[in-house]
Amino acid sequence: MGEAFDEGYSLIVKLNEACLLELDYDFTEDYVKLHDVIRDMALWIVSECGKKKNKWIVGGRDDDLGQFSKWEAGNWQETELISFNGTLFGNSVQKFLSNKNIDEKCQVSVAATSPRYPNLQSLFMVENSGCGIEKDEVLVIHLFPHMPSLTHLNLSGANISGLSKEIQVLVNLQYLNISATSIRSLPPELEELKQLKYFFFSHPYFVSEGGLVPIKADGLSALSRLPELHVLDLYEHTCLEAGDLRILMDRKRIKAISMDVELVEILRLLKDLPTWKINLRNIHDMPTLQLCDLSYKCDGESLMELQISDCGFEDLLINGSGVSLKHLQLNGLAKLKQITRPAEAFRNGCFPKLTYVSISDCDSLRSLSWVLHLPCLRTLQAWDCSAIEELIDPREMQQASSGLPTFPNLHLLFLYSMPNLVSLSTCSLDFPVLSVLMLKRCPKLKKLPFKSSIVNNKLKIVDIDGDLWESLEWEDTTIRSHLAKFL
Repeated sequence: MGEAFDEGYSLIVKLNEACLLELDYDFTEDYVKLHDVIRDMALWIVSECGKKKNKWIVGGRDDDLGQFSKWEAGNWQETELISFNGTLFGNSVQKFLSNKNIDEKCQVSVAATSPRYPNLQSLFMVENSGCGIEKDEVLVIHLFPHMPSLTHLNLSGANISGLSKEIQVLVNLQYLNISATSIRSLPPELEELKQLKYFFFSHPYFVSEGGLVPIKADGLSALSRLPELHVLDLYEHTCLEAGDLRILMDRKRIKAISMDVELVEILRLLKDLPTWKINLRNIHDMPTLQLCDLSYKCDGESLMELQISDCGFEDLLINGSGVSLKHLQLNGLAKLKQITRPAEAFRNGCFPKLTYVSISDCDSLRSLSWVLHLPCLRTLQAWDCSAIEELIDPREMQQASSGLPTFPNLHLLFLYSMPNLVSLSTCSLDFPVLSVLMLKRCPKLKKLPFKSSIVNNKLKIVDIDGDLWESLEWEDTTIRSHLAKFL
């Protein structure tokens, strides 16, 4: 899985170098931007220089609305891809997904005028809450029989609560994404999709008075009976039963799996699985967690995202290189006292791709020294960690004498509600590319031991509580004057 991501990223880099894509990030995720001119050119090329305008139907911009009426009147027979992105296409999507041909017994009644899409291979309806799909509607029973060639179906973010049994007619379907929907149950007919290779069902929720509430879905056991399944994403949602996981393991076809883990029995299976994203929750029977046990390779190279919440771990041992890990979140680990790594992990390099670290409500944790030299760390967030007095233990700073830079790629530092934080460190720290500094509710903080490199053209935002700013002590007043420009 890591190799596939690396290959895809290398292609994106080449497109960026050719000025066909723009790379950007929002402190949590990388993303790409496509210029309108390049977008229109790509669609023109796909349409065979305008000869087949309905070959790809793509809607995501305001000016696409004016074109949609032409698409509706056009020849759907030649359409191979349809993509609606966003909430702009309410009426058009309503027509596209019209269920007027369903009788009172929920039987399909196909009228002669019903649209048919015999060559449609890809249908993407992403983040379309409110664009024509009524709340709690089971997705359009009559839609699937009209798309016999469909191979890719992305409904992520759609405001739907179920899939109909007619999904079984999509015998060529290879990719199905129903993430961030309100679907609570999978139809047993799902196991008829013998060609399905990629199934994404993460972040499901429904809206209650208290906000978003996770949904526990039924019918997941059908997934273990899909013979060609390669990628399974149940992240921040649920997990298969141990027996179903063992079936997938025995087939040895799974290349990446993402899921929540709440049982020690499941946790012990992870070292034999190609985990991709893992959310550990409510595990209280283990004092120590070793990161190398969370993936089927001894160095954990397949794991890209890890979240640990409300567990009883006292020690988190960073062993293995963790070569693919990009996101790490630790939440509500009240007993966690230390995050340690062996000396050889430091010498050989650890987490070379880790870009995002967020730590909250870890009231026994005393420092975050292990992040000091992470080469790609862009965002560091910490809040409600009452035991931390110094963010970086000065003993860790001895490693700086080896020539390793401190925070070489950190763009955002956010510290919130750290009641006993006195200083970032007793030693001066280098932040060569810091662009956003946010310090809130840190009443005892007295020193920001920045090196002079903080006075550069990278800094853009400084957000510090007024009382805190006035109480800070400075050894170099030029640094204070520089930061004051951005308050």
